[in-house]
Amino acid sequence: MKCLTCLNLSGEQPIFPESRIYESRLWLIEHVYPTKLLGWFVIILKRHTESLHDLSREEFEELAAIQFKLTKQLNEELKLQKEYSVCFAEHPSYRHVHFHIIPILKSLDEKHRGSNVFSLLRIPEEESISKRDIIKFCKRIKRALQVIVSGSRRESQPWFG
Repeated sequence: MKCLTCLNLSGEQPIFPESRIYESRLWLIEHVYPTKLLGWFVIILKRHTESLHDLSREEFEELAAIQFKLTKQLNEELKLQKEYSVCFAEHPSYRHVHFHIIPILKSLDEKHRGSNVFSLLRIPEEESISKRDIIKFCKRIKRALQVIVSGSRRESQPWFG
């Protein structure tokens, strides 16, 4: 079975490139679609591997910095109760290391907590937050992350990229 993540990365079968908020030579970040949760991002390794133990120190270090900055900014934007960081890479079409960063609002129903949150991802497009609203949100997040990078806000860790 073809890796849909690799097809997305190559541009052969893009998933939602308009939502891309970050790209380096190692990782990129896009918003998932369709979803009922605004702020659900996927951090995607730009080379194909199926196991975390195959990541280099450099890949892990950048991943940590990305998760740090992204979760801080999501909380600032959405006032979260918590965030989930999830990497299964088990779906037959997505056996490629990628991390879901999932915003959990206080108002999220208990039936959608834990791994059940994925029921908010596998939905018909007509039930999803609109692409337009997601793109608008992504532009705000991207601008805010660029402000962090430029040094207009003090952060102890650099933003990679």
